[in-house]
Amino acid sequence: MKKEDSLLAWRVFVNALETGNLTQTSIMLDIDPAAASRHLDSLEAALRVQLLYRNRRPFIATAEGDDLYEDARKLLALQEQMLHRIGKAARRKTRATQAVITVSAAQGYGHGWLMPRLLEYMKCYPDITFDTLTERNLKDLADGKIEVLFAVHRFNRQGFVIKPYATLPCLAFASPSYIQQYGMLENPQDSALHVGLTRSGNNFPISKDLVTNGTDFKALSWGKEIKAENSILLKKLAVQGVGIVFDLPVGFFIDELENGLLVPVLNNWRRTPFMASVVTTEKLYKSDERIKTFVDWMTLYEGKASNQRTLKALSLMNKNLRDVFTDEEDFYHPEQAFFKSKRTKKAAV
Repeated sequence: MKKEDSLLAWRVFVNALETGNLTQTSIMLDIDPAAASRHLDSLEAALRVQLLYRNRRPFIATAEGDDLYEDARKLLALQEQMLHRIGKAARRKTRATQAVITVSAAQGYGHGWLMPRLLEYMKCYPDITFDTLTERNLKDLADGKIEVLFAVHRFNRQGFVIKPYATLPCLAFASPSYIQQYGMLENPQDSALHVGLTRSGNNFPISKDLVTNGTDFKALSWGKEIKAENSILLKKLAVQGVGIVFDLPVGFFIDELENGLLVPVLNNWRRTPFMASVVTTEKLYKSDERIKTFVDWMTLYEGKASNQRTLKALSLMNKNLRDVFTDEEDFYHPEQAFFKSKRTKKAAV
């Protein structure tokens, strides 16, 4: 088969451009990084054009690659729609022997960490498969559109079973090129001289541009601000030197920290941490053993994995838990942190 006819090769190209590297692409497609590189090489050779500048981090599309990207993305979307219809039909036929769990998570988590964990779960429970959706909410869960929600904000509502599994600290990051051009941001009051990259969205714990050093709260007043619902896009913009990203957990930046693409700024001033939890309805948790088993399993194993990512990111920055938590117990006991009463935050004048 000609390489230009290979949908996998086109998917490698699209994912490599969207994630900015082959490491994340290989994880998302469950292939070896070397294999991903070979697919991209062969596609470029077959087309006789260069699609990506791979000597840059993150990858940047060439003029030819930029022209082909949108058509390739639409082609792959059609394939996904077809496979989704086929999958739904197949699941209806096999539902007697195989159970499908419908889950939803935020884009950054869903792309980077959820899929490997679901594959791990299916190895333990071969009779379970998953239908994954992005950016659904509690209303979708209550309405039965999804069965399990991976949330990152605090709430306490009747009718839901909430299983907190990690407290995820957030720090501000910028690229060396940004710092060279605009200077190092060290104090919140200097944020007016900088560009902020801020996460928005309904399923996101909005910071309200408040940061703390563990004692005081201060407001960030960005000179310019770019908001986006896509965490991957915000990280990519930060790597490209567009601005400072401060609205995402430190574990989200391990690759960038390892490769020197991003460095921490703002000293140890940080926004409130994410409160990660696995959520389902009380009805499902009590009546459906497959949901209860999955929720409990994810709470345990994703809790361990999340903490490992946090500790690795901190070690890459030569920081410890005291630098990012007002109370270290919040890291070790996420359930206690999740349900403890909130304190009123007042920004220093």
